Amino acid sequence: MLLVDKFNFVPNKNYNQEVNILKRKIIFLDIKHFKSIIKFMKKVLNFLSGMLIIFCIQYFCIFMLKILNVKLPASILGIVILFLLLKLKVIKQELIEDFCQFILKYMILFFIPMFVGIVNYQNELKQNFFPIILTVIITTTIVMVVVALFIENLIKLKRLRRLREIK
Repeated sequence: MLLVDKFNFVPNKNYNQEVNILKRKIIFLDIKHFKSIIKFMKKVLNFLSGMLIIFCIQYFCIFMLKILNVKLPASILGIVILFLLLKLKVIKQELIEDFCQFILKYMILFFIPMFVGIVNYQNELKQNFFPIILTVIITTTIVMVVVALFIENLIKLKRLRRLREIK
């Protein structure tokens, strides 16, 4: 134990032994947690590099569309370029994976401003309520039918391939 006299420390007889024990504990903690700290830093760097890559692609697309004077959303072109870069293995998936998972996890927050903005158009929504609802029902039904037919044909195709492999 250390005895404290105002601001002067007065060591007792076991002071050196306690200091050595503390030093060993600190070294042990440093070695024990060093790997987890390195792992955390790698995750942070992966996250930041993914964010940088995606933002660079996005701003490159905005810049190119302004120069070429093309009426196309930069986000669509960005997705296509990102897909091509991933497919051609120019960018490793691991570099952007953490940032993409973060974006997907909190995606709902990106839609809040859109839903808040709907409040500004209450009168138009009230006037066109039934056509809007009808459009939503019809398009949802069409999408469900198309996806169901696609999946059904995909399953048939897989069954045919398995039958060919057996023969």
